[in-house]
Amino acid sequence: MHSGSIHCHVKNITRRDRYGKAHFALLKAAYNSGQDLWFAGEERQSKFSFRQDVVFTDILGPPDAPDWTKDRTQLWNKVDTSAKRKDSRLAKEIRCSITYGIPPDQWSAMAKDYAQLFTAMGCVADIAIHEDGTGIHPHIHVLL
Repeated sequence: MHSGSIHCHVKNITRRDRYGKAHFALLKAAYNSGQDLWFAGEERQSKFSFRQDVVFTDILGPPDAPDWTKDRTQLWNKVDTSAKRKDSRLAKEIRCSITYGIPPDQWSAMAKDYAQLFTAMGCVADIAIHEDGTGIHPHIHVLL
């Protein structure tokens, strides 16, 4: 059983923001996971393995999801290449602050439990937990 509470912020990851700046789901996934991922859209490696605040990552999906959805690079490159319109919504990101009182050994189970609400609706959920070592602002990213 989890104690404490969670504050959530939900936003859409769109191809272009209101200022015309391009966005890519793969780059957001690389940042969240703290991994270097091959970014097919620009034929380059994204560089986020330097991040030391990523303490947990996982990808969850519905039982009938294809195997490639478990591969972060394939998943988000497919999302980016399938969105053709400049106003396409690539993903939805939910960022949840983990409040004081929830022990770190419960964070990953709590994140998975939360993400399963979305996988039950047919979504693939890319989860990452960030904690900078101070214990002041741990938080969960769920990219759907």
